[in-house]
Amino acid sequence: MAASTDLTTKAACKTKMGISGTDDDDFIDALIDECSEKIELYLGRKFAKAQYTEYFDPDDCPDGVIKVSNPPINKNSADLVRTQSDVETYITVHQDTTREWSSSLGAVDDANLYVIPTAGIIRSAVGFAEGDYFGSIKVVYYGGYATIPDALAHACEAQVAEWFQMDTEAAWGKSSESESGASVSWHDHGDLSPKVLDMLELFDLRAE
Repeated sequence: MAASTDLTTKAACKTKMGISGTDDDDFIDALIDECSEKIELYLGRKFAKAQYTEYFDPDDCPDGVIKVSNPPINKNSADLVRTQSDVETYITVHQDTTREWSSSLGAVDDANLYVIPTAGIIRSAVGFAEGDYFGSIKVVYYGGYATIPDALAHACEAQVAEWFQMDTEAAWGKSSESESGASVSWHDHGDLSPKVLDMLELFDLRAE
């Protein structure tokens, strides 16, 4: 599964590593793709600005509180959802125990929804019907970043630089390459480094 978006650019990585030539451009692109995917998998969230649909069990939403996976909650732009008018326009919440998702069934009145956009929290003041209604709560919202935060980009650049140096020194980064250089594949680099994991703590919402 590819990352929802690259978390940094080739130019930024080359600047960090002090590389001015183009010989390793394809290799760096591949490292950025791999690192971006592993960061999203590690954090359990996506960072591309997009419309997301998620389903929750009532047990996932105590006191009517929903924590979406891909904050910040926005207006399909860099602007966050702030007002009740924003909520009405950009967020829909339904509970349908039949999971038929009729537009007229189980919709939570926008006036009863409250949002903390940066934390990815949507609260229904009227709560949800409790019971074994698995996946009965459906949330549609816009999440992710119009521009990747600098701290996240720097974490990706640090990991790319580390892998690049490791591969260059060990000479085993490229697992195969055609004579013309047109077809190249690389091995998987394993886990993210402890230093990078520390840098990602700001974006780790799983324990909150």
